[in-house]
Amino acid sequence: MISIMPPIVELQRVEKAYLNADGVSRVSVLKEVSLQVEAGDTLAIIGPSGSGKSTLLNLMGALDRPTSGIIRLEGKDLTQYADAELARVRNREIGFIFQLHHLLPQCTVWENALVPTLPCPRQANAAQPGEPAPERARRLLERVGLSSRRHYRPAQLSGGERQRAAVVRALINGPRLLLADEPTGALDHASAQNLVQLLVELNREENVTLILVTHSLDLAQKMRRTCRLSEGRLIMVDGLSLLQP
Repeated sequence: MISIMPPIVELQRVEKAYLNADGVSRVSVLKEVSLQVEAGDTLAIIGPSGSGKSTLLNLMGALDRPTSGIIRLEGKDLTQYADAELARVRNREIGFIFQLHHLLPQCTVWENALVPTLPCPRQANAAQPGEPAPERARRLLERVGLSSRRHYRPAQLSGGERQRAAVVRALINGPRLLLADEPTGALDHASAQNLVQLLVELNREENVTLILVTHSLDLAQKMRRTCRLSEGRLIMVDGLSLLQP
């Protein structure tokens, strides 16, 4: 019997609205968004500021709940999960990279990389079962070129190095899904190109699905698929239509 795996991420008619300052009327940010992302894929989400890109990423990452609709992670309906279970999903199954690295300033690169393992230090990661967390941290830091910086603190690193350290932290628990919200926004052009190329390579090496939010059409074109958020609605586009308004 052939087993058909569900998409790693599936959104069905997802909407997100916030109350206005008057406490009565609502502002709709996302409108009937539907999307499927297969395991191992790479997807860029583009759109103008305020279009809801970060909101959409937060919903997929279980950092927020939709006003309506269904969000599934590997077939599991996250909208039905209690807060404690969502926290476990975020820690074990999803990796996050943000525009600002959010590294703990008092900790070294090595310590920052291991922070996500603290809730379940003995639990094997999903990427390499049986690989101890310190060994995985060592391997990933070497892979991103930070072995010689592992005892440095964030203030001693360049912007690109801090983001690479954030990548290791995001991957340490072997997540199946990696969400990157404008990870190059604070970097110069060369560092941004290098970081996205690294993410593309890690997508293959770590078998992790990558969803990238970016303003850069150049960086978006490095992903296999691209979609655009416009007025709260999601539109799939191809390479030829990226430059269309």
